[in-house]
Amino acid sequence: MLAIFFPPLFIFGTVWIWRLIAGIQSFCCALSDTATEVLALQCSQLTHLNMSFCGSAVSDPSLRSIGLHLLMLKELSVRGCVRVTGVGVEAVADGCHQLQYFDVSQCKNLTPWLEYGGHFRYRDKIRFETVARNGKLAR
Repeated sequence: MLAIFFPPLFIFGTVWIWRLIAGIQSFCCALSDTATEVLALQCSQLTHLNMSFCGSAVSDPSLRSIGLHLLMLKELSVRGCVRVTGVGVEAVADGCHQLQYFDVSQCKNLTPWLEYGGHFRYRDKIRFETVARNGKLAR
């Protein structure tokens, strides 16, 4: 994990968990809903979080924890997270009022929500990064 650190907050197992302003968890297949909740609860000042390509580790409950606790979040990427659906995306979009950028590209279970136009509900406040069916980048 690469992050901008500030003084430590607590010890989780044998690992110091630091107060984060920006964190990168990409390609972390061992991440769980519980670990995401601990991160969200203990690092509430987080402004940027990259959880890209965490496979099936990131799910709607993970996003619900983010939406409830990471209220300062400005940028989030869950690119390639296969268990993400519109329910989780809406939990983040409705809870994180500072959110400006949300990368949901390559989230295959999000396709029905995107095709239905779910992201248009938030277009005035959040720029969604998506990939259209034809493979071209759509925003």
